[in-house]
Amino acid sequence: MALHFDLAHTVIIVVALVVTKFFMIVTGLVTDEERKQVSWNMILAYFIVVLFVNAVWEH
Repeated sequence: MALHFDLAHTVIIVVALVVTKFFMIVTGLVTDEERKQVSWNMILAYFIVVLFVNAVWEH
């Protein structure tokens, strides 16, 4: 049962990160150069999203 729980958590994290990246590209928070490289904006956004999902996710 725990494997399904971890798999669901992983899927939710991945979807949240994809949505975050799409949102940042659409709103222009990330430039074309930053999309192809590692940027601090993306790292910070990913960190906040993962932190939020893990804080909300009940174990």
